[in-house]
Amino acid sequence: MRNDRVPAPLANRVPLRVEALALAFAAALGWLLLLGPLSMIGAGGFSLPGDAFELTLRSLATATVSTAIAMSTALAASRLLANRHLPFRFAAGLDLPLALPPVVVGLCWLILFRGPLQWVDDRLSVVADWPGVLLAQIGTGTALACRLVQAVVSNASRGPERALSTMGEPPTRAWRLATLRGTAGSLAATALVVWAQTFGAFGPVLVLAGATAGRTEVLPTAIYLHVSAGELAEAATLSLLMIVVAVAGTAAARWLVRRTGDAPSSTS
Repeated sequence: MRNDRVPAPLANRVPLRVEALALAFAAALGWLLLLGPLSMIGAGGFSLPGDAFELTLRSLATATVSTAIAMSTALAASRLLANRHLPFRFAAGLDLPLALPPVVVGLCWLILFRGPLQWVDDRLSVVADWPGVLLAQIGTGTALACRLVQAVVSNASRGPERALSTMGEPPTRAWRLATLRGTAGSLAATALVVWAQTFGAFGPVLVLAGATAGRTEVLPTAIYLHVSAGELAEAATLSLLMIVVAVAGTAAARWLVRRTGDAPSSTS
């Protein structure tokens, strides 16, 4: 007799033990990152550079501004991003910064401002100055923000938006009140991912803006300079500082997601 049963989804056929091992392996990869810096501190290798506070403030400020610009751009274009099939000229432009190695992205920016856009650099001092730090972070964060926002809004329920539209709300306002507000938790998590990407941006920042102390040096480039100079204790300390900031940001975002949730907003 022919067996007409529909095969169970793959996730339902994977033993629970395998799922638990996979989750433990993924989590262990993250926690193992702490062992290196912590082992140096345990061996008396803790050394806080004198400019650590200034570096942290500059890194937090540039990452926050870059994330705000990247997320604002992605949210402004969110209605168009909800279309899964973007024209190639837009899709390729969004994917290119994510597909290329970070150093290549920075080099492309550098060549651009040393060539066709030299006049912009002459007026704004992009290369080897703080605007270059922002541009490198914004260029990396915006593409990621657009793709993540696209994933969120394209899977959101459109029922509340249609209900508001039938009640006479303009399309843009209906989109903002229903879809964006209904996915607030996911968008908050998206902002965290984008912020972490810009906070840890290294290749584009180093190539375009350099690592001038007191001006363009941020935590990732400072760590690289300390490692290059053989100052592993200072590099490990700054790495732990970045880890603490990243854990605090993750905890804050998880609290925000739990507080806002993704429940569709009321249409009344």
